[in-house]
Amino acid sequence: MGSMMEFVSLAKAREICPVCGHNDWCSIARPHDNPQASLYYCRRYAGYGFSQELFTRYSSSYTGQEYVVVSLNNERVVLQEINEWMAIHPGYKLKDGTRAPGGANAMAFKPKKQKVFDAPEVEKLPPQSLNEVYRAFLDELVLEDKHREYLHGEGLTDKLIEAYNIKSIPEYDNFLQSNRQNGRIVKSANKTRKQISFELYKKLGNNIAGTPGFYVKDNAWTFSGPSGLVIPVPDIHGNYVGMRIRVDKRWRNANGYTITEEQFNKEKREAEASGRPYQGTQCGKYLWMSSYKDASRFDANGVEHVYNAMRYGVRAGCPAGFYFPVSTARKNAKATICLTEGEKKSIVASERLGFTFIDVPGVSAWGQLFEKDSSGESPMEILKKSGVKMAIVAFDADKEKNRAVLQQQNNLVNALKAAHIATAIVGWDINIGKGIDDLLVHGTEKDLHFELVM
Repeated sequence: MGSMMEFVSLAKAREICPVCGHNDWCSIARPHDNPQASLYYCRRYAGYGFSQELFTRYSSSYTGQEYVVVSLNNERVVLQEINEWMAIHPGYKLKDGTRAPGGANAMAFKPKKQKVFDAPEVEKLPPQSLNEVYRAFLDELVLEDKHREYLHGEGLTDKLIEAYNIKSIPEYDNFLQSNRQNGRIVKSANKTRKQISFELYKKLGNNIAGTPGFYVKDNAWTFSGPSGLVIPVPDIHGNYVGMRIRVDKRWRNANGYTITEEQFNKEKREAEASGRPYQGTQCGKYLWMSSYKDASRFDANGVEHVYNAMRYGVRAGCPAGFYFPVSTARKNAKATICLTEGEKKSIVASERLGFTFIDVPGVSAWGQLFEKDSSGESPMEILKKSGVKMAIVAFDADKEKNRAVLQQQNNLVNALKAAHIATAIVGWDINIGKGIDDLLVHGTEKDLHFELVM
């Protein structure tokens, strides 16, 4: 495997993790002494579906390829494509009895089909430019009554909703048109997507290019993402660098469009009745506003070229969000930070506790907090200079039953301690609420239990 590795995020490598099927947090490593070999590091691994014996075969349902389990522990699984592994282990026998060819034929063992990833049409905009586009976009949106009612139930007042610039994204225009043709009118306080995009283009022109969520379709700018409420994600400098959508409908049909649960069940029944597998899926509660979709073509030499099907669009990534309390003026707001997972969760808890809250977009994505940004400093360095003395880790209460989350919590705590920041872990009764925002809405601060980590 070699003593030196070049690590690249799967998002940058434009590949999918064969373990979890995502490409945002996981990475790929290429040994310097054998660049054609690729090792996949899954950061979401939770101990399911893998043998505890090394050098066993694994078939990926995401990539359709065969892999060898190179190493395995509580934090990650490391896979190598089986043909690459066999090529550098001539004559070695796997646990299932498969033997790699030896001698001069080893490197010729079932070569991979050639695939290249075309350079993107545009690069992702820097934070200040993203901020300009996203704020102009939010100015064109309003918050629907149904979303305002939901936020009230989650503990957000109208003052907070306005302060954090939370708005609603309307339905797709073709959905609205289809309903009108069928005699059904979908009421909305928002303009259509075409109207919103046109107003944004009048303000910014083609400077929209490179903003996650926006792309060109039929020679006009538009934006992606299902209908729902949208929460802007600010970086440490206050720039909006991402848009997080809490979706109205959590089901997708075979074409990738979001549909109602009733429509999902209807299409599934019809497919099963005709003996066809149904390709619809259930999606997550929260989605990033992104404008990237893989497409491919083959050139005259049979080489597969992979490119973004959404013109002038880019990936969203998973930026951390920084939420400073706006309705409280406690003296510990600058001295104490709290780290949790979730934008709405961070907003509610920040206002209730008076701490600065950092939304870690996935428990294993905390590493970006210690990486230098365009300012030349990491967010943690900036926070320490501003007077932060204490960090509290507040991952969801089900962490005790999820060893992957618990391991990432320990990793984060160790990184905070290494940065010479006093650190505590907070817990609570899961019967009161899963997240810290649930606890604060349905319980009180007295239900929180702090453990100082020495």
